[in-house]
Amino acid sequence: MEWFSCRTRISVEKYFETTDTEKQSKVYLASQLSITDSINVALGNRHTKYELNNIDQTINTPYAGIVYQKNDQISAYTSYTEIFSSQQARDINNNILDPVIGSNIELGFKSSLLDDAMVVTAAIFKAEKDNVAEVDLNATEPLPDGTIPSRGVKGTNHQGYEFDATGNLSESLILNFSCSHVESEYPNGDDFSSH
Repeated sequence: MEWFSCRTRISVEKYFETTDTEKQSKVYLASQLSITDSINVALGNRHTKYELNNIDQTINTPYAGIVYQKNDQISAYTSYTEIFSSQQARDINNNILDPVIGSNIELGFKSSLLDDAMVVTAAIFKAEKDNVAEVDLNATEPLPDGTIPSRGVKGTNHQGYEFDATGNLSESLILNFSCSHVESEYPNGDDFSSH
């Protein structure tokens, strides 16, 4: 019986640049730890250097997850990750909005059925995000490219579920079914939509 093992991966993404002098470089560090034969732990961090119009930010977005492998067909997991995601939405002054930041918690399972011919996954999640873009209703004019200005919203809450079933039911019949549902709210509990 293996009680403990560790694998570590480091990767680097090079800078990219847009017309708005937006630059990003990312370094990933990830480790997978086998605690027992049935429990694995994943730990990692993405270190991002982000520059937008000569304003620098350095951001760490850690994540952690635990996978419990009940047997060869069934596993369950939970994970936590922090969020940092640049966006292209622009405000009323035609400036790119600040990146979306926040956190996400997820709980799910994966099962292999019909002698591994089909895989079923399901998950529930909850995320809290700041700077999520929504249409700026105070804008009276479109931006130069014709798009409608946006504004960043602080404290949005998002929760939902995902379900996926994929597999070969027979040699001539393939199933691919997915569904998801997300409910988003402002901090006061009112419905939120980024569209």
